[in-house]
Formats: sequence, C-alpha cells, structure tokens
Amino acid sequence: MEKKSLPKDDPDARLALALFSALRGWDQAGIAKAAGIAPSQISVYARGERAIPRKALEKMSVAVGFPVPLLDTLLLGLRCFRLAAEERSRARLAFTNRFWIELMVLIRDAADLVAGFSRNRPRLSRNPRRAHQ
Repeated sequence: MEKKSLPKDDPDARLALALFSALRGWDQAGIAKAAGIAPSQISVYARGERAIPRKALEKMSVAVGFPVPLLDTLLLGLRCFRLAAEERSRARLAFTNRFWIELMVLIRDAADLVAGFSRNRPRLSRNPRRAHQ
C-alpha cells in the first residue's frame, strides 16, 4: 500500500485519532508523547487543519497498541459508521449501533492481543443485549 497523507480534514482519520486517545485515556499531549509527535501537530490534525500523514497515523496506532495491519480496516469501518450515522433512518441507525459495538470489541480485542493482557479479564460483550444488562 502506498504511504501517503490522508485527505485534509479527513473525518475518518480524525475519528481514529480520537479513538486512539480514548483507548488509553490519553489527551492530545499523551498520545503525542507516546507516538513521538509534537503536541502542536496532534492538535492541528485533530482540528482538521492539516492532513494526517499515514506514517503519523501508524505511529499513533503503534503507541496505543492497535495493530497497524488493521488500520485500513478501522478507517473503512469508521467511514461506514459515519455514513450510516448521517442517514437518520431506523434501519441505518440499527446498523450503526450494532456496528459501533462490534468496532469497540475489535479495538479492545486488538489492543488486548498486542498488549498481551490476560484472556480472563472482563471484556465487552459481543451481544449488544448482554452489554446493557
């Protein structure tokens, strides 16, 4: 895959940045430090003022323990989620809610796998009905 910057103000890349921060509970300074990127640069990316270079997104992915090979899948999933959420129909919203749960499970599982966490610790339920009980 060609290494290039994502389009300026790419909402999917900015959502990935927000998810990476949320995954570890880090603010922009925290993810900047962990990824070796200037905090001011993370701020510019988060505001959509400059395209996020692929290499920077990969550094952030590595910093939070998200597998780089799943980065394109994550971006595609975020795009699908965003497009479905913009559509206000019941069917689209049902898909969006289900997709969001599955995406969070994917992110948690990937981070656990990379970090080597115990398989015995509580995890997000794959069944949305059980997740709310």
